[in-house]
Amino acid sequence: MLSAFLENPTEALIDLLLTLPGILLAVAAHESAHGLMAYKLGDDTAKLSGRISLDPLKHVDLFGLIMLLVFHVGWAKPVNVNVRNFKKPERDMCLTALAGPVCNLILSFIMLLFAHLFFLAYAANYLKFGSTTFSTVLEVLTSIFQYAAVINIGLGVFNFIPFPPLDGWKVLGSFLPAKAYFTVMRFERYGMILLILLLMTGLLSIPLNAAVNWIYQIEGDAIAGIISLFA
Repeated sequence: MLSAFLENPTEALIDLLLTLPGILLAVAAHESAHGLMAYKLGDDTAKLSGRISLDPLKHVDLFGLIMLLVFHVGWAKPVNVNVRNFKKPERDMCLTALAGPVCNLILSFIMLLFAHLFFLAYAANYLKFGSTTFSTVLEVLTSIFQYAAVINIGLGVFNFIPFPPLDGWKVLGSFLPAKAYFTVMRFERYGMILLILLLMTGLLSIPLNAAVNWIYQIEGDAIAGIISLFA
């Protein structure tokens, strides 16, 4: 992103502004999904702390936000969960962990659907009236929803990685023996540092970007097929 700002600061700033709404929505939806699932399963910790909310200010982690802006993968402030409130701790913790990334993937499909619809509206308006203020608005909305789809896929895929402290590890941990789980958890605080290093060196960002592009293509093809049924 730094090189993009140096090469073309105006274009880079525009991309940043177009990306930000999708990031804030993705983060808020992800953490709210964790909290809501935990609440439905008997733990009201997140609800009492105000974390079941689409207000991004309740969820944003500054460094995680920067990583989302730079790499399109990142994290938010984790939602606190009290497993003692769950009737079936292993199962319920697994479902609570899954809720965040699954929510992002569902949301990405919805965002991409809106992007397609706005693009169709833009194309039809442009062909009929040429370049107008309305066509420009439709073009901007198309870009915002496309970015939102990519960000949601990135956040969902990143958090599926079975590595502490990500959601994928919590899912895997629900199937591991308690001794093995807690042995690994001793090193949880170093996990994010390692993940950041892997992202910055490309060892993780390259396969993640490939996965994001693959899911984006699958969702796009599915949406195009659905739209063609009504064309």
